[in-house]
Amino acid sequence: MEEKELINQIESTDQYKEMMKKAEGYTKEEWEAINKKQLDIILVFVMCKNSGEEFNGVNTQKTVATFQDYITSFYYNCTTKELRGIAQMYEIESDFRKSVNEVSEGAADFIAKAIKFYCDTH
Repeated sequence: MEEKELINQIESTDQYKEMMKKAEGYTKEEWEAINKKQLDIILVFVMCKNSGEEFNGVNTQKTVATFQDYITSFYYNCTTKELRGIAQMYEIESDFRKSVNEVSEGAADFIAKAIKFYCDTH
């Protein structure tokens, strides 16, 4: 799937509309806290990767569950279907990939594989 096609598909979903509605209500301070929580989760993924844990390792999979809960808490009800879509974003969408790979090279692919494995087993 092409990047633009994936973005158009996501933007047409009810989850995207729910996310945009929630986002309108957040203050600057809330956004800072939400973004910090996301970065903290990304850093845990990176620690798992850098420690040599595989994408299907226990700690990595717990981090996927935490990430799913985070999405549900702050954006939209994140089922495994939506979570799989997020994995696609980490594989395809250049901004997702760039922002995560700036933290640690290869992190986007690691996170995508971890999320896909989680979705396949839950």
